[in-house]
Amino acid sequence: MVEQLADVIVVSHCAGPFSATAEPMMKACIKAGTHYTDITGEGPVFRIGQGLHEQAKKAGVVLMGGVGFDVIPTDCLANFLHQ
Repeated sequence: MVEQLADVIVVSHCAGPFSATAEPMMKACIKAGTHYTDITGEGPVFRIGQGLHEQAKKAGVVLMGGVGFDVIPTDCLANFLHQ
């Protein structure tokens, strides 16, 4: 996964369940130097991001979960992905 992120500036992670997918993506983003966002509202995922904060900071990477956790943004994203 790290190789696929090499030329990516920001990932908008939308693949759930985030409890299973967020941590591997966050770690890959840290290794690749890619900023991370996701649309989750899962509390444990926020804690994973907090736990990886120092690693991300050293890598110059932002880990920002929950950027689309609301009805309108997630519905729009779901529609966009469906189309």
